[in-house]
Amino acid sequence: AVPLAIIGAGLSVRIFIISHDCGHGSFSSSRWVNSLLGFVSGVLTFTPFRHWTTEHATHHRTSGDLARRGSGDIWTMTVDEYIEAPRMRRLLYRLSRNPFILFVLAPLPIFLIYQRFTTRGYSWRDRLSVWFTNLGIAAIAWTMITQVGLWQYVVLQGTITFVSCSLGLWLFYVQHQHEAA
Repeated sequence: AVPLAIIGAGLSVRIFIISHDCGHGSFSSSRWVNSLLGFVSGVLTFTPFRHWTTEHATHHRTSGDLARRGSGDIWTMTVDEYIEAPRMRRLLYRLSRNPFILFVLAPLPIFLIYQRFTTRGYSWRDRLSVWFTNLGIAAIAWTMITQVGLWQYVVLQGTITFVSCSLGLWLFYVQHQHEAA
């Protein structure tokens, strides 16, 4: 079943792309359909739709603007900033951009832990989005565990989630790390 989970990871990336398009209001001409499909696809991809849409809109407003970096992007320093940074900051920067850390170690914590919470400054709708997404994920996980067993669920869902999140981060990284982005 693990090879099928790899195929499932590709499907998961596609489902996330549908969620992305719903967030832009471009998947359907109906706002309600975009919201509903965005929520469902967000649960399936471990991404709270409304909260992610808020962060993504900020990312679009600030992408490529060095003065407003830090929301929904990969940490980027200018050459001058890197040279002037203390040694520890340079080390952390190099580690954060290391392919092994970025595409192997970081994906699961980002999607399984970081996206389970909001921080101050987010609206009650964003917070509800996170809570309802977490409930949806828990309901699916409980249902699957009762049907196929804990170990089988963890192996299959873990493979799907790891591969799809790694692919997603790689696509995002490639798309945003050139001058024309």
